[in-house]
Amino acid sequence: MILIFALDKGSIYINYRKAYRLRFSRWVFFLASFFILLSCNSKKYLKENQSFLIDNKITLKSKSKIADKSDLILNLSRLYRQNQTKTVIGIPRHIFYYQYQESLLKNPGRKQWSEERIIKNRPVIHDSLKAVQSTLDFEKYLNLRGYRYAKATFKAKTADQVTSVYYHVDPGPRTYVDSFVIVANDTALIRIIGTDQKNSFFTKGSPLDIELYNKERGRLVNLLQNNGYATFDESFISPLEVDTNAARVKATMRVANETDSTFHKKYYVGSVTVFPDYHFTDTVMLFDTVIRNVKYITPVKELTLKPEVIERNLFIHEGDLTRKQNLSQSTRNLGKIEIMKFVTPSTDIDTISSDTPRVNYTFFLSRYKKIPLLLSGELTYSNIAGQKRSLLGASVNANYRDLNTFKGAEVLNINFETGVEFYPQASEIAGKKDIINSFNISPSASLSIPKFLDPLRLYHVIGNARSDDEPALMKNRLRKWLLYDATTRLNLSYNYTKIVGLYRYNSFNAGLNYDILPDNQHKLTIERFGFDLFSPVVDDSFEIKVLSKSKFQQESFSKQLYTGLLFRSYYYDFNAGAKTRGGHLRILNNVEISGAEILGINYLTNIFRSSKKGFYLGKNDGLPGDTVTFSHFVKGELDLRYFFNLNSRTQLAFRFNAGVAAPFGFTNQVPYLKQFWVGGAQSIRAWQVRELGPGAYIDTFYVNHKENISAFYQTGDVKLDMSAEMRFHLLWYFDGAIFMDAANVWINRKDTSRPESQFKWNKFLQQLGIGYGYGIRMDLDYFIIRLDLGYKLYNPYKIIDPVTGKGTHLLKDELKKFPGGSEVQIAVGLNFD
Repeated sequence: MILIFALDKGSIYINYRKAYRLRFSRWVFFLASFFILLSCNSKKYLKENQSFLIDNKITLKSKSKIADKSDLILNLSRLYRQNQTKTVIGIPRHIFYYQYQESLLKNPGRKQWSEERIIKNRPVIHDSLKAVQSTLDFEKYLNLRGYRYAKATFKAKTADQVTSVYYHVDPGPRTYVDSFVIVANDTALIRIIGTDQKNSFFTKGSPLDIELYNKERGRLVNLLQNNGYATFDESFISPLEVDTNAARVKATMRVANETDSTFHKKYYVGSVTVFPDYHFTDTVMLFDTVIRNVKYITPVKELTLKPEVIERNLFIHEGDLTRKQNLSQSTRNLGKIEIMKFVTPSTDIDTISSDTPRVNYTFFLSRYKKIPLLLSGELTYSNIAGQKRSLLGASVNANYRDLNTFKGAEVLNINFETGVEFYPQASEIAGKKDIINSFNISPSASLSIPKFLDPLRLYHVIGNARSDDEPALMKNRLRKWLLYDATTRLNLSYNYTKIVGLYRYNSFNAGLNYDILPDNQHKLTIERFGFDLFSPVVDDSFEIKVLSKSKFQQESFSKQLYTGLLFRSYYYDFNAGAKTRGGHLRILNNVEISGAEILGINYLTNIFRSSKKGFYLGKNDGLPGDTVTFSHFVKGELDLRYFFNLNSRTQLAFRFNAGVAAPFGFTNQVPYLKQFWVGGAQSIRAWQVRELGPGAYIDTFYVNHKENISAFYQTGDVKLDMSAEMRFHLLWYFDGAIFMDAANVWINRKDTSRPESQFKWNKFLQQLGIGYGYGIRMDLDYFIIRLDLGYKLYNPYKIIDPVTGKGTHLLKDELKKFPGGSEVQIAVGLNFD
C-alpha cells in the first residue's frame, strides 16, 4: 500500500453524484415491483388445497422458569421437519425455480442447474403432517434437556395460498440433579476419577440435561486417556441412571470394564517414527535414521531438517505413559512450524512385541514448497469529497520467501514495496507544479526461528522458581507460552515516505520479537529488543504555517531514536470465538515503551558527571536536523469488541477503542509517528484519515490552504474511537450494514497555539465527531471487499452561521444533503471483526 492509504490500511475515497443514486433507486423500485408480480404469478403452479410455507414461528411459554430461552428457541428451530421458504431480499426463491423449469421446457439444451442450486430454490409446500412430526421432535428434545413434561402444539394460518405455522411450546418444570455419583469396578479408575471430581459438569442443582451428560462423558474419556488408558472410549460409559420419582433426582453414571478383563490396561509409548518430508506419491526407496530414540524416514539419506526441530516439538517419548494431551500438543506444535503444510498423526496398538502394552506413534509431516519470488501490484483511485481533487495511485510489492534456510525450519522473508500517488489536477492549482502527490519505498527483511531464543537468559526468570516447593517469581503461564509456543523473529526494515507540501521522513527499524500462539483464542507478540530511527524533514510552508506556531508539534517532528533494550512492546489478542447464538468478546491490547533503560543509564551517568542533560547523537549546536535525541514515552491502547448474533445472518457489532500516550524523562512530546489518529475506513468513516482533531481545534492552515493539501495530519496523545454496526445478509455474496461511529483525538497538555485541543474530562464527550452511514460487503471467502458511505452528523467544534452568527455542532446542512454528500470508503476486510 502507498502513503496515506497505507496509514489507513487500505482506505480509498470516492465521490459520486446524486443523480446516479436517484436512478439507482428507481431501478430498485422497478425490480421490486417486478418480482412481486412474479411472486403472485407463481401460485398458478399450486394444486388445489396447496399453499407455500412462508413462515415458521415458535412461542415458548410456561408457568415454570425457562432457562436459556433464546438458546432453546434456536435449537428447536433446527428441528423443523419443513423449513420455511427461502428468500432473497424478501423475494421467494421458488420464483427462480419456476422460471428455470419453464425455460427448460422451452429450451431443453440450456445449461442445467446443479442439484445444490435446485434444492436451494425448490418451493416449500406446506405439509401439516410434517408440522405434527415437528411438535413430537420438540417434545423429545426438551425431554433430553430435562423438561420431562414438555408439550408442543401448532396452528397453521393460510391466506391467499400462503401459510404461516405458529408453534406453541410449554416446556413445563425442569428436573434437577440432587446428587451425582460415578460407579466403576476398577478401583484404579475410581482413584483417578476422584482426583478430578471438582471439574465434573454435574453438581448439586445442575439440570438433568443431555448436553451436560455429553460433556461429562467427554471429560471422563479425556481424563482416563491422559492417564495411560489409550483404548478407553465413550462406549465404556453407560447412559445416565436416574431416580425419576421427584423433581430433584439422584443420577448415576457407570464405567464398564473391558469384556475380557476385570480392569482396563494402561499403555506406554512404544516407537516414535517421523516422516519429516512426506509426499503422498513417493514411490522411491526411503531411508531411515534413528536419533535419540526417534526414527526419521526420509526420501534422501541426509536429513534436510535438523532433528532438534522435531524433538523440541515432540511431547511423546519412548517408555512414557501414553497421554492424549501429549499427542494433541505434539500435533499442534509440529503444525505451527511455518514450513509444515500438514501434520498427520497415526497410532498403532502393540500388545504382541512386549509384555507391556504399548502404542506406537507415527507422524507424517508434509512441507510447503519453497516460494522464491512473489510479485503483486495494486491500483488505487481516491477523490477528496467536496473538493475538486483526485489521486491516482500505483504500488508494487516483491517478496522472496525461503523456507528452512539453515535446516532448522527457519523462514527468511525479504520484501520490497514501493508506491506513488499522482495528482492529475496539479497544473490547475496555482502554486503546485509537481504532479506526484506522495511516494514511498520500503525494503524489509525478517528471519523467523521456531524456538525461544533468550540472549543472556533474562526472560527465563519468568515463571521460574529456585525449587519445586517455592512459588514462581512471575506468572507460570507466560513461561510455558515462551518455552513451548514461541517463535523468535529478527527484523530489519527501512522506509522512506514523502508527502508533497507537508513532509518527508526516513525510518530505520531493527528488533527481536517473540510471536506466541498457544491456542486459537490467544495471540501474543513481545518485542524484546528494538530500535527505530525517525528522521523527518518538513516543507517550508508546513514549518512556517503549522510547526513554528506550536512548540509541541515542532518537537514531535524532530529526529528521534526509539529504543528498548530489555522490553520494547507487546501486543495481546484474546478472541473468545464466534458463536452461533448469543454474544462473544474480543480484546486487543498493546503497550509500547521507549527509552526506559536508556533513561536509567542516563540518570546514573549524570550523577557521576554532575549533569542534567539527556543523551543525544550527532551535533548539539542548536541547528535543526543536527541532533538525534533519545525518545522517552509510553503508549497504551485497549480495544474491546463485542458481537451479538440476532440470528444466523444478522449480527450486532460494537467496538470501544481508547489509547493514551505520554512522554517522560527528557522528552517533552510524543513523536508524531507514535501519536494517535482517527478517520478513514478503519475508524470513523464520515471523516478522512487524520482529519479530525485534536479536540475542538480549528486548523486555520488547512482552512486557508485546503486546495493545495491532499492529506490531513492531525494527531493526538489521547484517542477515543467507538463504532456500532448492524450486519445482515442481502443476497448471493453480498452483505449489508448500517453503522454509527464516534471518535476524536486530543493532546494531553495545554497548547496555546491550538485552543480547545487538550483533553478535559468535562468536555471530551461534546468534542466527539459523530457520523453514521450504511454499506455493502462482497464476501469472496478469502477476503471481503467493503464499501461504506459515511455521513457527518455532529462536529467537534461549532459551525457559525454567517447570517445569524449562532453556532451549532449539529451539521444540519449535511443532513439536508442526504443521501448525497457522503464520504465513500472502499477497503478490504471488515472495519473490525
